[in-house]
Amino acid sequence: MLTSAPSLTQTRGGRTPDPGRLLYQRNTNGAINTKTYESEKIHLSTGVYTYKNAGACIALLSNLFYIHNQARGRVEMLELTPAVYTVQISKSLFLGVKGHRFMNKPVSYGIVVGLFAILAVSGMLAFREHQKEQGVLKMAHGLEDTHPVHQSLLFMQKRLSELSGGTIKLDIYPNAVMGGEIETLEQVQAGQLAMTKVSTAALEAQLPETRVFGLPFIFRDKEHYWKVLEGSIGKQMLEAGRTHGRGFFGLCYYDAGARSFYSTKKQIYRVKDVEGLKVRVMSSPTAFDMIRAMGGSPCPTVWGELYTALAQGTVDAAENNPPSFVTSRHYEVCKLFSLSEHQRVPDMLVFSTLVWETLTPEQQVIFRQAAKESQDYQRELWQAKTDEAMIFLKQEGVHIITPDIESFRNACRSMIDSQAYADVKALAKAIEEVQ
Repeated sequence: MLTSAPSLTQTRGGRTPDPGRLLYQRNTNGAINTKTYESEKIHLSTGVYTYKNAGACIALLSNLFYIHNQARGRVEMLELTPAVYTVQISKSLFLGVKGHRFMNKPVSYGIVVGLFAILAVSGMLAFREHQKEQGVLKMAHGLEDTHPVHQSLLFMQKRLSELSGGTIKLDIYPNAVMGGEIETLEQVQAGQLAMTKVSTAALEAQLPETRVFGLPFIFRDKEHYWKVLEGSIGKQMLEAGRTHGRGFFGLCYYDAGARSFYSTKKQIYRVKDVEGLKVRVMSSPTAFDMIRAMGGSPCPTVWGELYTALAQGTVDAAENNPPSFVTSRHYEVCKLFSLSEHQRVPDMLVFSTLVWETLTPEQQVIFRQAAKESQDYQRELWQAKTDEAMIFLKQEGVHIITPDIESFRNACRSMIDSQAYADVKALAKAIEEVQ
């Protein structure tokens, strides 16, 4: 999919719209022709595109090459100066969206790698300078605009403007218009985005210590959860990305609630009821191990396809927090909700170290303050949303089950004590000792 690319003009062939807005257009316009995002195809016609800043150029090329990893047709760099970035598309390009394959013949990957290397080294400097001068930063996430996370980011956006006297502007892109968590995190690491929101489960591959947050029943309750996150352990984890040189660090945590089981036909009262069930979980090794320890079969079904999988019986059960259970409409096919609360995996608001270094010390202080205030705001919103969700589910005829929690704890104990989690055992013990 195409990310926003401001200050785009075309040297010939008429007016060309900002590619960042193509996802919302239903008509064709100028040299770039497209249908809507839902149409699953984007057509970039032959033409010369001149950008007034490197960030805009990177936004186009990174989508053609970096995110999709391949392109059809030919793209050439005509000019690269601190003032102008020109890209020529000499053969029409067809981009497949939502996993569809490309058409036409493949282009040389040497050109792809060379172009991206030039942009990464030369363009990023001008991009950072542009952001610094304009005071406009970009943030993207994969949640809908009614979600408490997005509402909290809007609050942060407002506070940034107020605290900076209007000199810091934050553009927010919800609904995964710039990709899912993995894609937006990669863009943060490259400096294309200033911020994104990720589940700490999505950080396990890059920051192994974050696996501790996904250990079942590592947090006794919500109060214990927040004491850990706001204490020394939580602060250490926020800095882990910078410590490991991953190109990002955490500004704050957002509450993602407690994850519980829901199923289409089987009541889950005790861990024995999970045996033999195909359970959809997050794409996290820790979540996979947890379900196996309970006797179930983990299924990494894509979130957007889960409703159909549950309805058709491809998946027997899933697990998530009450607000997500409601907004996904999974309650329509799953009338059994078991309050196992087996995991409390926090979300993290992460910031690009490349972009952070372009901010003044005063601006950095403002960002930290606005982030902390947004964290507190999100906690309140999340609790209210959770309470509303539970009332709604009961009204919709969902059977709320209070399970035997101790049976689940016992089943997962061998997993936590196994050699596979030896590297986080000390950290887990430190979390358990927080009073």
